[in-house]
Amino acid sequence: MRLTNEQPIDLVVPDGYNTLLAVLKGSARVNGSETIGAAEVGLFDRAGDYIHIDSAPNTTALLLCGEPIDEPIAGSGPFVMNTAEEIRQAMVDYQSGKMGKYHEH
Repeated sequence: MRLTNEQPIDLVVPDGYNTLLAVLKGSARVNGSETIGAAEVGLFDRAGDYIHIDSAPNTTALLLCGEPIDEPIAGSGPFVMNTAEEIRQAMVDYQSGKMGKYHEH
């Protein structure tokens, strides 16, 4: 989203979801708290159904919301799975070409 003036705005978000605001350019003061600057991310509490942006002149930001899955997380390299065994299997699948092939153009 692009915010071009200092008018406050309320953004509706789903209650209970994970929500974050990534500021790509400019800065945004959110929910009466500290300012989130360029290349910074604000992570919000799951409770509530809106985010109040107090001020964001000439700002470009990305708002992300997702339903929490409340499952364990394991990560290695570019892979994110639930267990170390799933990570190993993903690596084997990748190395054997099961995730597609890279073609130079």
